[in-house]
Amino acid sequence: MVTIEEKIRLFTELVYQKIEKENKEEIERFNERFKNLIEEKKREFEEEFNRVRDERIKKANEEAQRIVSKAKYEEKRILLKKRDEVFNKFFEDLKIKLEEYTKSNQYKDWLLDSLKKALENKNFKLILTNKDFELLKPYLNGFKVEFDDSLIGGFILEDENRIRIDHSLKALMEDKKEKIGQILFSNL
Repeated sequence: MVTIEEKIRLFTELVYQKIEKENKEEIERFNERFKNLIEEKKREFEEEFNRVRDERIKKANEEAQRIVSKAKYEEKRILLKKRDEVFNKFFEDLKIKLEEYTKSNQYKDWLLDSLKKALENKNFKLILTNKDFELLKPYLNGFKVEFDDSLIGGFILEDENRIRIDHSLKALMEDKKEKIGQILFSNL
């Protein structure tokens, strides 16, 4: 027969087993919830990390593109500025050379030949520099003459209707400026 002590011990054992079973189930539920919570937080962290990383990469790429674009623009601006400087320097030097040319015998021959061709009709007024007038004085009988020392050399013919034929070195240089620029820059 079972004694009271054995019954108590058996009852205690059953209660203890029941509590242990309930605790074990509670721990398993807790572990499962904790595991799910950790996985969810890990997934959220990875998503946030990826979003921030992608955003920073995008911003870095945009900044790099902006810097490259700015550098290309600056390169073009500097190149255009240098071309403009070369172009202007070339024409300054050309003007000096033309002024030197006006002191040569070749210039006198060119000027006289050009003037003869242009003055076949004596109804024109002749505009030229004082210096060129002195060179051509013997050939200018019967022509109206006006002086313009802003010309480098050459002459301008003007009729009574104010129609002008500009055969000055300055006008010739300006007329050929674009062509000279194309040749100059095609060789750079």
